[in-house]
Amino acid sequence: MSRRQSEREEKDLIMNCTEDENKTNEPFDEVTGCQTFLDHSDNMQDFRVDRRGSKVVCLEHDYQAVDMYCITCNFPVCLMCTKEKHNQHECEQLTIMAKRKRFELYKRFDVVKGERLNKLKNSLEKVAQNQINYNQRLEQVIMEIKIKAEEMKEEIDKIRDKLIDEVKEKSSDDQLKLKKLSKQIEKEIKQIQQLLQENEERLAEADDLDIINIIFHFDQIVLQDIPMPIVTTRHPPVFINSQVHQKNFRDLYGSLMHSSDRRQSSMASVGEDGQPIIPEVKADIISSFTCDEYIHAIHTVDPNTAWMVTRVGIWGTKLHLYNKDGKQIKSISTNCYIEDMATTPSGDILATEAGIYVKKIYQNGKVEDFADVSPYKACGIHATKHGDVIVTLKHGSSQPGMIKKGRIMKLTMEGNILQVIDNKNVKFNKYTSKIHVVENINQDIWVMEEFNQCIVVLDKNGKYKFTYKGPEEYEMSEEFIPYDIAHDHRGNILVADCHNQAIHLVNKRGRFLQYILLEQDRLYHPSSVTVDSEGKLWVGCNCGQVFVMKYQILY
Repeated sequence: MSRRQSEREEKDLIMNCTEDENKTNEPFDEVTGCQTFLDHSDNMQDFRVDRRGSKVVCLEHDYQAVDMYCITCNFPVCLMCTKEKHNQHECEQLTIMAKRKRFELYKRFDVVKGERLNKLKNSLEKVAQNQINYNQRLEQVIMEIKIKAEEMKEEIDKIRDKLIDEVKEKSSDDQLKLKKLSKQIEKEIKQIQQLLQENEERLAEADDLDIINIIFHFDQIVLQDIPMPIVTTRHPPVFINSQVHQKNFRDLYGSLMHSSDRRQSSMASVGEDGQPIIPEVKADIISSFTCDEYIHAIHTVDPNTAWMVTRVGIWGTKLHLYNKDGKQIKSISTNCYIEDMATTPSGDILATEAGIYVKKIYQNGKVEDFADVSPYKACGIHATKHGDVIVTLKHGSSQPGMIKKGRIMKLTMEGNILQVIDNKNVKFNKYTSKIHVVENINQDIWVMEEFNQCIVVLDKNGKYKFTYKGPEEYEMSEEFIPYDIAHDHRGNILVADCHNQAIHLVNKRGRFLQYILLEQDRLYHPSSVTVDSEGKLWVGCNCGQVFVMKYQILY
């Protein structure tokens, strides 16, 4: 082996060992998402060795030649080091270890070439393709904006021309009537003037008897009950200028949806071209009104009316029946604090009051016990489309912080037990307040836990499926604390997110689709939601505000 080759091997060995020691401390490149490589060739002092001429020597043993390698400590040493400080360590000849390390280094090169470089090249290709797609989409968006402007201009021009034609048509008709009236009046004036002239001439030559006759005939003509022409003042049509606010006009025209928009839809599926299919949720507020009280729960009776539980004081509640236009139809006072409610097919109310009984409230205000769930306390209640009743139960223990497995009980409409579900993933404690429940079209049971800040989903047999903790795609401004849930005829779930001032729309697989109502829609602290038989969403708020809206998912 030549001297130059030996020096090169020693340098490779030291660089390799230094690289081994520092490989876990390689800095992170925030742009590429990869660790960067550093040149460690100047870190020979880390091994407590020194290079004298063509030899690497030990600084601890009078410059003994470094010809051994401590595998335990992972750095080169001299022969004296192996007999003293490293006598209990596994050591090997430096030349043998250099060959082994050389082979390992080549393998690392292959890994970098085969994996990291390929990944970086793929990333570069993706960025380049993204730029191409971005520019194409940019041109398309600009074209869509221009087309929309032309369409609106055409519509405005059509409205303008139609209004002008209406004005001209009305003007032509009025002018014709005014001209006809003018001729009628002129003709009558001429007749009167002629009569006056004739009688004045006769009066100048008449004797006494003729005067009497002239007066008699003049009075007969003049005093006849001939109606005067009706003169109607006519005006051209008045143009009522619609006071369209700039925001309303912008809403009519359209707006841009950025990736940071909270209302943006989540990608639900991928099309044949590999591009994400983003569902569009079209939502319109039908009506909104205020009942001036904290709305604790809401449930529809039919598409036009809904029962609302309002809070009276701290521990009192009252039932009100409202129609969708905000008219109060009926009120019922109860002696219980209603936690949640559902309606029976006959229109009566099943209610929980965080006690051992589920109550039944008739429309005439009569209250009776529907089911005894002791020793548990009933929290949430839901009437399924199959005619069953699902109740969530929490343990009635008085021990502070005591956590039990959540119990879910399915009852008949007569209050008899059909099924009891205990699942370790559903945990309620004595401090849990809202534990609401719904069953969607595939009979999955969605259990909303305000205290645990999540919605746990079980199948019809009580087997755990997944947990929804809010949209993963967006960063929420506040903690996700659900206050109520409802389901629609497609199996989607509506969630009242009180702290984030939002209504979540979630599909039956637990994927967030879109916010369909937000603070920008004047939604403040939503506390209850329900969906009527026509698919309209009713939302009640802590401030007493109620929204009735329809929505449609378009793919």
